[in-house]
Formats: sequence, structure tokens, C-alpha cells
Amino acid sequence: MITDDFILITTQKGDILYQNPPAEKFFGKIKSFDKIKRYFDIDENACINSAVSKYSINTSVIDLVFESTQNFHSICRYQSSDGVFHDLKLDTVKNENLIIFLFKELKEEQEEETLQEDYAGLQKKYDDLSKKVQKLEKLKGDAQQHALQTAIINRVFAQIRTAENLETLISNVISEVHELLGSYKTYFVKPGSKFYKISIVNSGSYSADLGKKIQFDNQVIQNIKNFKIYTSPCLKECLNSETMLTKGTQRVIIPISDGKKPIGAIVSLTVQSVVVKANLALLQTITEQLTGAVTRTALTENIKKQNKKLAKTLKELEETQLQLINSEKMASLGQLVAGVAHEINTPLGSINSNNEMLKKIIDNNMICENAEAIKDINEIDREAVKRISNIVKSLKKFVRLDEAEQQPADINKELDLTLQLINHEVKNKVTVIKKYSELPMVNCYVNMMNQVFMNILVNACQSIKDKGEVTISTGVSKKMLVVSIKDNGCGIPEKAKEKIFNVGYTTKELETGTGLGLAISQKIIKKHKGTITFHSQEGVGTEFIIKIPCK
Repeated sequence: MITDDFILITTQKGDILYQNPPAEKFFGKIKSFDKIKRYFDIDENACINSAVSKYSINTSVIDLVFESTQNFHSICRYQSSDGVFHDLKLDTVKNENLIIFLFKELKEEQEEETLQEDYAGLQKKYDDLSKKVQKLEKLKGDAQQHALQTAIINRVFAQIRTAENLETLISNVISEVHELLGSYKTYFVKPGSKFYKISIVNSGSYSADLGKKIQFDNQVIQNIKNFKIYTSPCLKECLNSETMLTKGTQRVIIPISDGKKPIGAIVSLTVQSVVVKANLALLQTITEQLTGAVTRTALTENIKKQNKKLAKTLKELEETQLQLINSEKMASLGQLVAGVAHEINTPLGSINSNNEMLKKIIDNNMICENAEAIKDINEIDREAVKRISNIVKSLKKFVRLDEAEQQPADINKELDLTLQLINHEVKNKVTVIKKYSELPMVNCYVNMMNQVFMNILVNACQSIKDKGEVTISTGVSKKMLVVSIKDNGCGIPEKAKEKIFNVGYTTKELETGTGLGLAISQKIIKKHKGTITFHSQEGVGTEFIIKIPCK
């Protein structure tokens, strides 16, 4: 009587890969035969393999199975964990990687015929397992091929991403196609009026081919126009070339387009037709990706050209901005002219009056009699000339047309200089309160900073209708020079706050405002990598805060 089969599958080293449920129940869960092989005895009389006779009676039948180079068949005895002996028929089937063990529990009256039937069943199971192993091997090969293709695709994608121009992009892809197909020649051709022309080769070995004219047959040309990969065995590289010496050559033509029209094709010559067939889908993927990359590269090159144009335009805008600043400066100086003229006219009037008095004294020969008066007149004239000279010097310092580079400046002194020049806006109307702190010398465009101070101070004075105060504070905070100019004038209307720095926007009348002052002041402060902000409340006043780096 035969019970259920005990089936185990192991590696050649004895590691158990599989146990069917009857085997697991009989032997227990085991990972290797090492733990149980000593419980097997060899029945020499019932052993089918003649090689058994040369081993000691103490040799395990399991050892014989692993040492045998052939399939093994024997009757053996196994002592289970409860001490009971079981007679087992053992049949094994071996291949290069696996050993299949089939145990059957027997009784003494079992006949040889039953053994033969069991062996036939085992052989069938072995055949089934062999087919599964072959299928697994095929899947393994397919997986390796897929991994290789994935690696190539990743490399192509990486090269597509990093290529700076179209020529580099195509050259990199040519190298990958050359390696993938095991080609002996790969190059890129550009379409001409009648011929294609070689423009890129896969290595310096074929640099002599650069510029060579290639004439294809109509079928190839049509495939290139339709963006279809074309493969065929060929005896000639092209219509106008000699017969090739390399036999069995497969020619692969891969069209490349910019998404709208062909820009050329990659031509590869190889003798590995099987490789070509296996990688057609991959070549198609590369073609599609390359088409997108060509489009992006063309856009990138176009963007670079546009960037050059924009850079030129920006330079022109900067020049225009400088002209605007100078125009605003001239407008600001225009506002100063009336005040400066008034400041100069007062001492000039004194000088003219004194000159008239001196002329009368000289005409009447009364010089000695009026010596003291002449001395007083001279002192008055000297002070008047000094005052005129100071005004002119202040004006020249403010303009500084010859100072185009940054240079160290004492901001407190520059504020005082600006106040001197706008004295006509200040006197008899505005009380200026100075809260100056000790400041380090600051590198800046001095004439531009004076223009900012003048714009804000004039605005502050003009915002005061009758009489008021302007407070100027200076200091340093977090490595930034801080200048605050605060007035108690009419303030800025709420609706105007968002537009106060816009070019052309002004709250003044057309005759008195250009709408450029604050816009240009903001640009000047940005040029110094600083900020200009303000707080204002209508009817209360306005405070402008300027910050520029100290170093």
C-alpha cells in the first residue's frame, strides 16, 4: 500500500526550496537535509544504483544523492521523531540547478510494477517543472533586456537634459545608438536641395566623411518625411556609394524632426540584425524624446537670442533712466533757480547800492572825509560777496556733474548742503529740527543722494500751507544708515498712497509737479541696494524713511 508522496525540491547544496504538505507533516519544517539525514539507513538489497555498494553502511542515502551525477533510485529506511521506522522508496531527478526528491512510504509486499508507475509519474512532474524553469529563464532574460533598455533610455534622457545645443544633443544620441546596435558606423545627415549631407559622426575615426553627400532611394526619403524608422539589409550604404565589403549589413535610419518638419536622420550600419529587431521599440522611444528635445533646444536658443535683445533693451532703458534722472535733476535745479536768484539778488542789491554811494563820494572828492563810511561799505560788500560765493559753491557741490562713481560721504553734511539750497522754501515758513547722530562715512553716489534729499525736503516744505516743522533724523541700525524726514503738513490722501512712487503721478498742480521726483528717488535708493518707505496721515503729516547699507 502506498501513502501520499513526500516531495522536496532542493538546491545542489542541499538547501530546501519547497516541501509539499505531506512532506512537511512527515519530516517537519526543515530548511536543509543536514538535520535529518542521519535518520536514514540504506537498504543495499533494494538499491537501484549500483554505486551504493562501495559506501559504508553508515553513509547517509542523502549524501549519496548529492554526490551522484545521475538520477537516484533506492529503498531506504527512516526513523521518525517518535522512534518508528518507515520504509521509503526514494526517487530523485537532477538538473543543473535543482534536485527533486520523491519519497513514498512502502510495505514489504509492494511490487516492482508499482515502482515503475511511480517513476513515470515523477518523470512527468519533472518535465512540468523543467518547463517552468525554462519559462523563468526566459522571463529572466527579458528582464535583463528591459533593464538594459531602461539604462540606455535614462542615459539618453540625461544627455537630452544637459545638452546645451542641438549639435551636442544629436552627437550624444548618436553615441548611444552606436553602442546599442553594436554598429560599426553611425552618423547624422542633414537634408539639402538634392542630397543629404553628413554633418555629425559618432567618433573622430570618420571625420573624413563630414560633408559627404548621401543620396537615398525614394522609399528611404519618404520614411524620413513621415518620421518612420526604416531598417533593411543592404549592399550599399546609399545610392551613390560603392558596394560594402562588410557582408550581412543591416542599415537603420532614424528620422529626427523639430515636431513639424524633418531636420535630418541618424544612419547606423550594423551586422547584428537580431539586436536591431529587439530594440526597434526602444529606438522609437528615443526618436520621440529626441523630437521633443530638439523643439526645446530650438526654443532655448531662441530664448538666448531674445535674452540678448532684452539685455540690449535693458541697457537702453538704463540709459533712458539716467536721462530721466538728469532731466528731473534739471527740473529740480529749475525750482532752485528762483530761490538762488533771490538769495544772490539780496547781497547784489547791497553791493550795487554801496557802489552808487562810493561813486558819489569819489565824484565829490569826499574820500578822506568819509573814510569810516567807506570802510563800513567795504565790510558790507565783503560779506555780500562771501555770501554769493557760498551759494555758488553749494550749488556746484549739489550738482557734482563730474562725480559719476561712488565715493565716501558725510550724510549729515550733505543734508545741510541741501537745506542751504532750498532756503527759499524754508525761511519764514518752516522750522527745521535736526536730530543728527554721529555717522560713519558712507559710500554712495553723492549727487544722486542729494537729489533724493532735495525731492523729499521740497515736498515736505510745500505740504506745509502756512507755518510748520520738518524734523530730520539720522542714525545707524543693523548696518543700515537711516535717514528720516518728517513733516506736519497736509499728508498724503489715502487713494494716492499706492501710486505715490509711480512715474508721472503727482498730487501737485501741473505747473509745480512733474511726477518724476519720488519715482526717481526710489530708483536711486534701489541702486544703492536700500529702501525708501513712508507713513502718512491726511491732515497730520508724512514721514519718509530712507535706508542704505553703511558698507
